[in-house]
Amino acid sequence: MSSPRLLPAAPRRTSGPLRRADPARHVRHEPLRRLLALEWPTLLSAGLVLLGLQVRLLQWAGGRSLWLDEALLARSLVERSSAELATEPLLHKQAAPVLWLLASRFWVEQLGPTERALRVVPLLSGCLALLLLWRLATRLLSRWLVPVAVGLAALHPGLVYYSTEVKPYATDVAAVLVVLLVAQTQRPLLLGLTGAVAVWVSFPTVFLLAGTSLVLVLRSRQLRTALLLAPWVVSLAVAYLLVLRPLRNVDVLAQFWGYSFPRSPGDLPAWSVRRAVD
Repeated sequence: MSSPRLLPAAPRRTSGPLRRADPARHVRHEPLRRLLALEWPTLLSAGLVLLGLQVRLLQWAGGRSLWLDEALLARSLVERSSAELATEPLLHKQAAPVLWLLASRFWVEQLGPTERALRVVPLLSGCLALLLLWRLATRLLSRWLVPVAVGLAALHPGLVYYSTEVKPYATDVAAVLVVLLVAQTQRPLLLGLTGAVAVWVSFPTVFLLAGTSLVLVLRSRQLRTALLLAPWVVSLAVAYLLVLRPLRNVDVLAQFWGYSFPRSPGDLPAWSVRRAVD
């Protein structure tokens, strides 16, 4: 007997028309999928950053009146031109980095001599500092500790307050974080160029640039590394001659900030204790 033929299976009937895959549907849902894929430390850090930004914006929008220290510096920003701010001593024996002064003067010219205009640069610096700290924390800390660092920075009373004060302190924080992030790349030339600008934006960055540059030179043990870092040293020398050196004769500044530094090498141990207590 011949074996029965195997007939092809009949096509399966469907209850309706065949549906084709919609590529646009996957594209629309891709941002949601990425958001759901994020872990809770990242989401918590993002929420804390948004909270910190909101707190700073609300404080800036309040437009509180200037207090004495702000008013002493604000008078130069309002009454002096950009050229005068860059070349002449400030009124009332005040001091501030040149690029910070020029940026603040720019917003005064755009928005008028108001409290909010005078505080735009501190506000932008405070918001930028919060974002930079989040970035730095993700590089240096475990993912579980990043929200702790971000939360402390977002709601720290001092950082929030100085984000809306007519002083360069918030800009100091942002500039230091920029230098730290650049130093993390271990690229001497990039650090040298960044530092060349930073010394005109923030005085305290000089200490950080000195420390990070020393580490890079000792690690590489090459003269080439020191030469690549030279731009910030040259820039600092120019800034010292034009801006910082004349401030040595201002007794008010020397007396006010004198406690922050040791009086002599022998005073270093006692100074360390004083600063730790403060």
